[in-house]
Amino acid sequence: MAEIFTDINGRTQPSTVQQGLVKPDLWAGQKERYLSQMIPPLAEIIDKTPRPFISKVADLNGTDYPASFFDGRLVLVGDAYNAFRSHLGMASEQAARHCWQMDRVWRGEITQKQRDREAARYAKKFILLNRVIGLTGMEFWFQLFKTVLSLVWLMVKQLVGLV
Repeated sequence: MAEIFTDINGRTQPSTVQQGLVKPDLWAGQKERYLSQMIPPLAEIIDKTPRPFISKVADLNGTDYPASFFDGRLVLVGDAYNAFRSHLGMASEQAARHCWQMDRVWRGEITQKQRDREAARYAKKFILLNRVIGLTGMEFWFQLFKTVLSLVWLMVKQLVGLV
């Protein structure tokens, strides 16, 4: 990561290396390594990009905040509540789940507070699973170990009713 996010001027960027500042040899190496794994239209776009930029993909963990505000009149769903990193592919599924939960609230099957807790538990679980996938791919073993422990702890708390 340090090499990828160090620009042509030798400055390490925290999240984005802007157009024109990506090291040409690094970009050529990335294309050589990954173009053959891409679908042809994407590979063509990447190959023909004259001034690439590199940006980190992150998640937005909204679980520290309530999913609903103003006595339930404003309810965050999908990526507005919690944005997973793209490699998990959960955005549409999460939004659909939130809508299903709201239907249950409107039918009186659960309270808004119960729905908010369900949404937070679901998000926390998939944030941790998502990080496991990402950290495994990047071979960050210590962070992976910490994340797996956090996931196990979350599951234990769910089993005993603490979350």
